[in-house]
Amino acid sequence: MLSGLLKFFLSLKSLFHDKFFEMKRLELDLTRNNIICGDCKDWLPYIPSNSIDLIYIDPPFFSNKNYEIVWGNGFELRSFGDRWKGGINHYIGWMRDKILEAHRVLKPTGSIYLHCDHHANHHLRVLLDEIFGEENFRSEIIWWYLWGGRGKKQWNRKHDNIYFYSKSKNWTFNYSDVLDENNLVSESSKQRVKYRGALVNHREGKKSDVPLGMVLPSDTWYIPTINAMSKERIGYRTQKPEKLIKKIILASSNK
Repeated sequence: MLSGLLKFFLSLKSLFHDKFFEMKRLELDLTRNNIICGDCKDWLPYIPSNSIDLIYIDPPFFSNKNYEIVWGNGFELRSFGDRWKGGINHYIGWMRDKILEAHRVLKPTGSIYLHCDHHANHHLRVLLDEIFGEENFRSEIIWWYLWGGRGKKQWNRKHDNIYFYSKSKNWTFNYSDVLDENNLVSESSKQRVKYRGALVNHREGKKSDVPLGMVLPSDTWYIPTINAMSKERIGYRTQKPEKLIKKIILASSNK
């Protein structure tokens, strides 16, 4: 009898917890800052259509591997998988639902960056063309790095692909916040400009808002992976550096 009452009480507690959690989700206020820890398929339906400026998505890469990490104080082992029963069709079907929802919540001026690699990038590009439209493909960014092993039988893979799509022909891009260094300009010229306080280039007799020593941004980024001793590392092998995320946020969203 006591056991039955305890089970009944625990089921009621679970029910009320779920209902309370459901209510909290429905109270999501997009006029304030929110950090939502949860699966995007559970939360995206609660976000209004045409309300989001920028989405960056770093989904599983279809690597068909299992990963293990040592967490926290070094005694706890956590694992996560990137394995797909049913192969690429199952994976793309799983991704399709999420990208459809991402498209729905983006503002007409919004943008999405999808991070992937060689395992499924060609399939994902076709999926993005289908949902966002080929005409709204903006760039394929190549993020290259030196991390990882090297072999002697083929070209070693040292880059990821990041697909940049807009929802329409009108999108945000703050090029002046993500300028690249112009390595063709000598260091002495850079220092001379810095000393004089000059902020403009002179090209063919015209002023430019791009400072000497800088150039408009390209779609090839060298950003080192996270050092093993870095304070920002939390243990996930596939963790992306803050510098990479910052560059995307600066370029494709406003303060």
